[in-house]
Amino acid sequence: MSDQTLSEYLRTHPYKGPVGKDFTPVIIWNPDGRFLEVFFTDEPAWSEVANEYLSILRAFDTNVIVGCKLYGVGRMIESSKSEAFRKRNDG
Repeated sequence: MSDQTLSEYLRTHPYKGPVGKDFTPVIIWNPDGRFLEVFFTDEPAWSEVANEYLSILRAFDTNVIVGCKLYGVGRMIESSKSEAFRKRNDG
């Protein structure tokens, strides 16, 4: 098992989009909707609800998974008492 962080991994393994173009995955916190949006590509997408915690983003043209929405993250962050979590996420 490696102690490599996700950020370190992404720096050393650049993502190539579905057609080989460079794309940096994007994670967006939506405070109004209280969810995280994760985009693996920059393709236009529609949302398919999987369950109360997850929606899958699929490309309009190919139906391939291009991202997701994670719900309930705000509650986890607010209720977290973990000192390590607070240290990693302080500015």
